[in-house]
Amino acid sequence: MRNVRVGDLAIIVDDGGEKENLGLIVKVLKFEGLISWSECGIRPTWQVKVTGARLIWYERCNGELYQVSRGMWPDCCLRRIAPDQKKNNLLKHEQKIKDIVCEQPTVCPRTPDLAPAV
Repeated sequence: MRNVRVGDLAIIVDDGGEKENLGLIVKVLKFEGLISWSECGIRPTWQVKVTGARLIWYERCNGELYQVSRGMWPDCCLRRIAPDQKKNNLLKHEQKIKDIVCEQPTVCPRTPDLAPAV
């Protein structure tokens, strides 16, 4: 079973290196397939893109570090950030109320002469 799916927001929970990528929030863009990683062997791998200003750090074979906003990351090192279902339900409920209220003509029951013309 995979930790993430395309479209998920995820957090990097392991980077196999100096920990410079830990806690980085990424959006999962595409499944890349099974790829060999020096730290953890052959693993299901995703193409990800950072969501904030911090970039992903990678190390070249010669030890040189570089940064990118989009790259590949093994599934075993990602954890899905679950959407807040209660908040989503509340927002949907609020939108329904706004839709109902906005469909009604605006009338002030106490001072109808101040209400906008309908």
